[in-house]
Amino acid sequence: MGKVMLLIDLKPDCVDKYVEFHKNAWPEFLQLLRKVGVTNEVAYLNNNQSIVFYEYEDGKRLDKEFYTTELWDKWNKITSEWFEAPAVVLNNKFYDLNEQLDMLLIEGEK
Repeated sequence: MGKVMLLIDLKPDCVDKYVEFHKNAWPEFLQLLRKVGVTNEVAYLNNNQSIVFYEYEDGKRLDKEFYTTELWDKWNKITSEWFEAPAVVLNNKFYDLNEQLDMLLIEGEK
């Protein structure tokens, strides 16, 4: 299981388009996400910044079966026009409550 957080600075005049586009995601795009093992995705808005968090089952599968599709290319071409700069991928997680709770459970079983 993998987790990713993205920070996306949006052009001020494109925020509403970006939000609406995601709220009305194409059914075939949603089906593809589920098919390739994306188990959760949430997006938040802070002024002109989109904060996206998603979880997936297998990163190699996601790379092979999602990011190489025409559907992803089409989605990305549309949405990236609304970005001020490329998305920033955050991979410096320093705290995860679930991981700590899991450790407590494992230690409690000893």
